[in-house]
Amino acid sequence: MIDAADLICFSEVQQFQNVKLSHQTVSRWICDMGQDVKRQLTEKCRDFVCFSLAVDESTDISDTAQLAFFVRGVDSNSNVTDELDLVSLKITTTGADIFQAIDDALEVVGLAWGKLYSVSTDGAPAMVAIYKGFVASVKKKLSQLGLEIITNIDCIIHQEAFCAKVAQIGTVLTEVIRIINFLRGHALNHHQFKKNLVGMGADCEFNDIPYLCAVRWLSRRAVKQMFCVARLY
Repeated sequence: MIDAADLICFSEVQQFQNVKLSHQTVSRWICDMGQDVKRQLTEKCRDFVCFSLAVDESTDISDTAQLAFFVRGVDSNSNVTDELDLVSLKITTTGADIFQAIDDALEVVGLAWGKLYSVSTDGAPAMVAIYKGFVASVKKKLSQLGLEIITNIDCIIHQEAFCAKVAQIGTVLTEVIRIINFLRGHALNHHQFKKNLVGMGADCEFNDIPYLCAVRWLSRRAVKQMFCVARLY
């Protein structure tokens, strides 16, 4: 509408811009944009030469099981596309239920099992049980289709967390945490620290330093990186 007004009556464009849209119109536009994004992703998925899956299942605050699966595929031009989808599992969450949900979702976007390269899951029995787990169902499906059995990885995040614990960085990390807590623990210290970074010309992405989150092991890397960059200023 704004583009049309710009061509037809340029002097009245501001009035068109001041028109407030109803919440129904905004809602409809959001749905249309979402459908368009979904359509574009579907078209890209159909061009995949191969793809991998990362699958996880958890329960939300309403006690509804939510299955999240992450698809990463590459086309013939080596363009990598990522897509994340969420499916509600209404009743049970067995390996067969998870497999059926993934199978239906892949069919919707036009992805064939023959293009699957690897699967990553957590270590829950519904995922990795030898006979009735999700991975076992995938391998059975591929075997029935006469396809090569894929590579499966489970608990990769847990393995990385264990590696982080084995690495002897406690002495360094303890000192870094002590300094960060001193800077962030008091409003005046934090304010002066940020002002000092800005005054020294720090980049906008390095104008503060985050707390360490012990639950997320990747936080260690981010905190140490930001700490080292902050020292340069």
